[in-house]
Amino acid sequence: MFFYRIKTNNSCDMVVIVDLLLFFNFKNATTGLIIDNSGFCGGSLISRQVVLTAAHCVDSSNAQAQVILGAHSVLASEATQQVLVSSRITVHSRWSRLLLQNDVAVITINTVSLNNAIQLISLAPANAPSYAGSSAVLTGWGRTSDESNSIASQLKRVSLQIITNDVCRNSFGIIIQANHICTSGQGTVGACNGDSGGPLVVNGVQVGVVSFGNRLCESQNPSAFARVSSFRSWITEVSGV
Repeated sequence: MFFYRIKTNNSCDMVVIVDLLLFFNFKNATTGLIIDNSGFCGGSLISRQVVLTAAHCVDSSNAQAQVILGAHSVLASEATQQVLVSSRITVHSRWSRLLLQNDVAVITINTVSLNNAIQLISLAPANAPSYAGSSAVLTGWGRTSDESNSIASQLKRVSLQIITNDVCRNSFGIIIQANHICTSGQGTVGACNGDSGGPLVVNGVQVGVVSFGNRLCESQNPSAFARVSSFRSWITEVSGV
């Protein structure tokens, strides 16, 4: 039995971030996304006009995203923040909620002014390695425990170990395909509700987009991500990045 959870509304209440360390200063490409004034997801700034996120966050027929950049807290106004509204949302044409495949989307926004608080993230190339065994960093404002009822007040980060897809299939079965990348859930750390769409990063390069996981954040099961290298050509095709 699979314990992933995807709501059919826009709450982005899907995936699994717990026991996170406080985010410390480094170039920030993580974005907060308020979807249709109700749901919350993460994303990453991949160009001055494009944000990469998960398809399940923005796949409603008339979805609109408020993009919050340069934020340490998305629950308060900060001098470093830039807030923009999406001008176009492009969801992967083969995105499937049933099969949890191709969970990527890009959001087009007005041109962003870069500064110390707002930076771009580099994307893994199409010929990138599997990254299995690598240490990765996940950032987001998702819930920090199963008991929490709200997103985190401050941006969090956690170090995670990337596992092979074969190991990941022990938890999620044939849902895990070559276009997924997974991290270990050992130590009850991973992605959680509100982290969907956020970036998984190895050595400053984004290798994954938060997609799905166990319905319980602290279950010690893996977290699954859309593998960026598998969608590199699609991202370029629809966004020019």
